[in-house]
Amino acid sequence: MSLRFSYTLIAPIYDLFVSQLTRALRQQSLQSLGDIEHKHILLPGIGTGLDLPYLPIGAHYTGLDLTPAMLKRAEQQKPEKLDIKLVEGNLLKLDFEDNQFDIVIMHLILAVVPDPVSA
Repeated sequence: MSLRFSYTLIAPIYDLFVSQLTRALRQQSLQSLGDIEHKHILLPGIGTGLDLPYLPIGAHYTGLDLTPAMLKRAEQQKPEKLDIKLVEGNLLKLDFEDNQFDIVIMHLILAVVPDPVSA
């Protein structure tokens, strides 16, 4: 079964299993970003958007995910003042120019991507 298919199936219940277990670590990680003003930040594998409530305002974010079902849920969690573009795509085949991002945030994605070294 492909990752795209698997995550499409679990998108509706993903947060029930992952949110509570990872909330404190997400908050801690994102608080350590430092000065993000006007920086471009990529969140590959943004999933349902569990990071969104904890992202500091002031940066330009791009959230990437393999499945439209996950992106749809992320769109529902997006804070109004957050500058973020949600994009469907594959982390292993990025469709971005080189040096476009200042920071990359990879919460949990390396544990599930088929080729973490390439990621």
